[in-house]
Amino acid sequence: RAEAVYWLRSEACYYCPLHCRKVARLPGRGGPGLAVAGPELETAAMLGTNLGLTDLEAVLRLKDRCDRLGLDPSSAGNLLGFLTEAAERGLVTPADLGGVAPRWGDGEAYRELLDRIGRADRSAAWASAGVRTAAAHLGKGAAAWAMEVKGLEMDTYNPPGLPALAISFGTAPVGAAHEFGHTPRVQDERAVSDSLGLCRFHLYANPLEVQARVLAAVTGIDRTPDDLRTLGERVWNLERAFAAREGFGPEDDRLPARPSADAFTQGPRAGAALSRDDEERLLADYYRQRGWDPSAAAPTAETLGRLDLGDVARVLAG
Repeated sequence: RAEAVYWLRSEACYYCPLHCRKVARLPGRGGPGLAVAGPELETAAMLGTNLGLTDLEAVLRLKDRCDRLGLDPSSAGNLLGFLTEAAERGLVTPADLGGVAPRWGDGEAYRELLDRIGRADRSAAWASAGVRTAAAHLGKGAAAWAMEVKGLEMDTYNPPGLPALAISFGTAPVGAAHEFGHTPRVQDERAVSDSLGLCRFHLYANPLEVQARVLAAVTGIDRTPDDLRTLGERVWNLERAFAAREGFGPEDDRLPARPSADAFTQGPRAGAALSRDDEERLLADYYRQRGWDPSAAAPTAETLGRLDLGDVARVLAG
């Protein structure tokens, strides 16, 4: 039924065979309806099950509202869930949100709240800058269950079920993003594809050997796969050096308290939690593989020198 009622078509970037972008149709009153983007995996999760919504049309309307307001659907869904839990805990009242009372499964309330957040309405301006800012505003330990790293809201993946996310969420330069990878090798290779302007959906079929041939064919620049991997390592270390210069440290690579405090209660991973000890062990091993100083979570002078980034090392040394 969902396909018959809501699915419209798949779209692709120019000349791409994948057609990964989905377009849905919101039924109209006596007309053809409104074409809207999605939903894809993370939209369905963060604006759907994360909020207790099982009505696909309600999810599509929230996604469309995010697009029109310029909001990221994953971050918006995370924030709406945070505000709903805050209301359950008695930390937020409708008066704090312009008269809106967020409740699990209430699509209309969520749409109204999105409008206030997206327009930075005075009645909800304190929540419009994201989960980290909202948690700081509320206080009372809210940061422990504000699911973000470096200010970026977590998406649909849950660290107790996938412990390697402690690396993905913790070390990605933008914060809690899973798509950067959970090992130095994967992160470096994805930095290469980003530098070449390649879609990540193609990476599984087009390893560095193929990317090197594409680079040579398009630009005439000959590089081996190892050359490209070193380029990716330089990118990753330069990004981390920039963060260190701006004051980021090892504490910014840590997850909030909830993944270690709240174990899964059901399903095949029931009882699973990501302990702080496990998180520290994973990060320590990651820093070692990277050649980073664990006390600063930043590249050592030796690592930067090996990558021909000695000038960056001098900047970090002051």
